[in-house]
Amino acid sequence: MTLVNAEARFADRALSPRQRLTALAIQQRNQALIETGTPTPRRITMALDLAGLFGPEADARLGVEEPTVDQWEAGQVVPTREQLQRLADLAGVTLAWLYRPAPNPLGPMFLCGEGGCEVVDDRPAADVVTMPTAYAADTALPGGGP
Repeated sequence: MTLVNAEARFADRALSPRQRLTALAIQQRNQALIETGTPTPRRITMALDLAGLFGPEADARLGVEEPTVDQWEAGQVVPTREQLQRLADLAGVTLAWLYRPAPNPLGPMFLCGEGGCEVVDDRPAADVVTMPTAYAADTALPGGGP
């Protein structure tokens, strides 16, 4: 994409010149990331979770044979750009988001349900704090997540 094409793309928006340059820089960085990078397996897993896709249903919705998606998540096979775009669309994320490094976890991960919580990985243990349901509901993030 040329600078002229990118500027034309943002011209119809009510952005200041500085905002247009910032948007252009972000778009160029994202494009470079996609063209030169490799999708991050952990981000693929995160996108599948966001889309609520698990097991054979994930493969079916993404138009691939089982166990292709498992291989993407393990970093054994790299999805095509079209497959990644389909996943991004289903998860409501950008294509570039799938190429960014995975976020650093802040501690152990838990799987919680009606019967309680259990540690699902081997990071160093942290204190478990039980909050009253009313407090947890009042402090929940908008949209239900980070």
